[in-house]
Amino acid sequence: MGKNCLIIVDLQKGFLNEYTAHLPRKIADFLKCHKFDCIIATRYCNSENTACYQLGKWFDCMEGTPSAEIVPEIQPYIDHIFDKQTFSGFTPELQSFLRQEQFKKLFFCGVN
Repeated sequence: MGKNCLIIVDLQKGFLNEYTAHLPRKIADFLKCHKFDCIIATRYCNSENTACYQLGKWFDCMEGTPSAEIVPEIQPYIDHIFDKQTFSGFTPELQSFLRQEQFKKLFFCGVN
């Protein structure tokens, strides 16, 4: 049948606002009811070198700060975290991992 993988995109404290505040609980409830062979989280690590900082003057999710942390509701479910400093979560490390594991299906949820 093949392995299934859920990728949770950037569900970090710094991305929570009035429109996304409900997502951590909703996704945690979903994870309690559904089985995946692997659950991956991407984490945006903002820094003085990123486009968000330099061009967008966005200062949340700075690397090593509380706003960059994955929300606690989903932390117990995560098997792997892949950090990124670009908009795309498909870093070379994530691509390599996905090829190595040969997942049959990928599912996505999260923010941004």
